[in-house]
This record gives sequence, C-alpha cells and structure tokens, in this order.
Amino acid sequence: MALTLQKLLQQPDTTEILKFKSSVEGIAFDEMPMPELSVDDLDSLPILLLE
Repeated sequence: MALTLQKLLQQPDTTEILKFKSSVEGIAFDEMPMPELSVDDLDSLPILLLE
C-alpha cells in the first residue's frame, strides 16, 4: 500500500488511535481480551490438526 499525501494528511480514526496507543504501551491487538466471544467462535479445525 503506497502512502499518498492525502493519506498522510488524514486524521486518524478511532481504530488507528487505539493501535498507536497500544503500540506505545507494548500491547498487541491479538493479545487483547474479547469477552463477547466464546469457545464456539474459534476455528476448531486448525486446533484439531495440532493433535
């Protein structure tokens, strides 16, 4: 993805701000809790292939 002048001048949206903030704090998005999800939301096939 090429950066354009327009993209550089755009105000960041809420998601981008959260990404920047968590990056500074050393927190990765893939490590954040997601209490609205359950074990049923997991893609179980890759898990079963590990056994």
